[in-house]
Amino acid sequence: MWIRQVELHNIKSYGQKTKIDLTPGLNAICGQNGAGKSTILEAIGYALFGKSAYRKQDQFVNEKAKRGEIAITVLDSRDDRLYQVVRPLKGGTTYVYDPETKGRLAEGTSDVRHWLCDCMGVEATTDLEALFENAVGVPQGLLTTSFLLTETKRRAIFDPLLGVEAYKKVFDNMRAVVNHVKDMQHENEKGQARLAGRLEDLPLLQSEAEDLEKVVKDMDSNYHQVTKTLAFLEETSAQLQKQKEAIQALENQHTTSVARRKGLQAQLEEAELALAQARGAQETVVRCEAGYQAYETADRQQEALDKKRILRDEIRRQLTEAEGALKLIQQALETLTGQLRSVSEAEAQLVALKPLAEKQVTLEQEQQSGQKKVGDLRAAQQRVAEEEQRSADLARTLIEARSQLDKRKSLADQTEKLQRQRDRQSGALDDVHQERNALRKQSVASCQSCTPVQNHLEAYDF
Repeated sequence: MWIRQVELHNIKSYGQKTKIDLTPGLNAICGQNGAGKSTILEAIGYALFGKSAYRKQDQFVNEKAKRGEIAITVLDSRDDRLYQVVRPLKGGTTYVYDPETKGRLAEGTSDVRHWLCDCMGVEATTDLEALFENAVGVPQGLLTTSFLLTETKRRAIFDPLLGVEAYKKVFDNMRAVVNHVKDMQHENEKGQARLAGRLEDLPLLQSEAEDLEKVVKDMDSNYHQVTKTLAFLEETSAQLQKQKEAIQALENQHTTSVARRKGLQAQLEEAELALAQARGAQETVVRCEAGYQAYETADRQQEALDKKRILRDEIRRQLTEAEGALKLIQQALETLTGQLRSVSEAEAQLVALKPLAEKQVTLEQEQQSGQKKVGDLRAAQQRVAEEEQRSADLARTLIEARSQLDKRKSLADQTEKLQRQRDRQSGALDDVHQERNALRKQSVASCQSCTPVQNHLEAYDF
């Protein structure tokens, strides 16, 4: 609040309405003795602070007037507007006037006092008279008097002005808070000391964590390699199964060819027997008959020979078909031999993968141990930031451990599955070896049996 104008009407020596303007900054009021310099300060004290320099109001009013009035124009810092505080003397009510709205904001001593306290920025319970007497309008020559009093009297004057009692209450109320803060600070220091002791092993744990991360990366690389190998072996197993089915089909075809060959051989033996009988009959006819009968006999023999020739040609054709089938069987045997080599290579790969599977189990155990150490390190680092997160970190570590355990179980199941597949493929290899040896023996026997038949056919070739 700033005082901008003092208006006096019939106040002591100011008979006429007098306006005294005050500018921002320092204002000096000069004049002879009795000119009314002190009256201006007394008017301000009475209108704004209720401090009267006289016992009766009549002493404040000009002797020639029946009533007087003091109007103080102030600038309210809350809204930067001008207001008038009007205080009549010898009749009338004190009020606050707003020149812009041309209305009264407060009326009556109590309301005006509250408005002035708000405008000055002091508590409503402030003693405005004491504030003016001891701080604002100290009488001339008494400025240092209060400082010369005893401590008790000085306190009685200055404590209300400075609000010392309010500071004391705030200090007393804050004492418990300060003690609590000190206790918390002490506890924090203890906690920091404990955490500092735990952090001594942090570089070593970080180094171990880096090593464990490298081990985990290597294990992931080995895991991907083993996964690819397992996929390749599964594909190889499927191919071997198809090859086994093809071998079974070839065996069935070979069995059919052998049976067919035996039938052809029986027919050939019957033809040879018939041929021998025909030759014996021909010799008998030659010895017994001559001439016409010999001709007829020769003609019949010729017809018989033509039939036998047809039969011989049919036997030759069937023999050619049997030889073609035998060649197909030999080609199938060569294909099976190549497949057997592939199976042997697959078996060697299975044997080579066995140490990798055992190494995988060891790496899984190391990975589980490394994961645990990494979890411990993360828990220690988390406790440095905020120890309250410890339980959450332990929960995440437990989840990771369970995940690794599930992975280890999955790898163990896959290893056992590969072992079973290898056993089955080893049995299949043994069966294939036996079947190959049997087919070889049958092929050799078939070739040996075909040689005399071929010789007989060449002997009877016409």
